[in-house]
Amino acid sequence: MEGNTTEEKSVVDMVQINSITAMDKGDLLDVDRSLIKTNEEPLGLADLLIGKFVLPFEAVSLLLLATLIGGLALARRQEGG
Repeated sequence: MEGNTTEEKSVVDMVQINSITAMDKGDLLDVDRSLIKTNEEPLGLADLLIGKFVLPFEAVSLLLLATLIGGLALARRQEGG
């Protein structure tokens, strides 16, 4: 935060402290925990990823890999001039 005034830094600090306090008290996520099925959740997710959504999941993983490689290639090219 170079170039920011003390007042701007204190505002950012206050926002961060309030966010942490709200998360600690659980005010941000008011969720009915009884609706969450803890034992079935991982198995259901695994069935969806391995069964119905395996091709889209793999397509997205290849897209992210290509994006990562492209970003690295562009960064390396800009360094060399």
